[in-house]
Amino acid sequence: MSGDSRYTITGKMTVAEVLRAYPHLVEVFVRHGMECCTCFGAGTETVERVAQAYGIDPGQLLEELNVAALVGD
Repeated sequence: MSGDSRYTITGKMTVAEVLRAYPHLVEVFVRHGMECCTCFGAGTETVERVAQAYGIDPGQLLEELNVAALVGD
């Protein structure tokens, strides 16, 4: 990720923040059955919290999101 902060997606970011920066990442959320990316809660729930709510390892999800952000850029 070359230290470029624009590729750094953290667990403290809301789902909406991630999708505003990288709209194509909706595919990653949907692949995990996380339809929440289009609901009202996307603006307030963090990536970490949503992952936990869906029983997904937050670290794994963040890795997938960051790789997809880098590849899709």
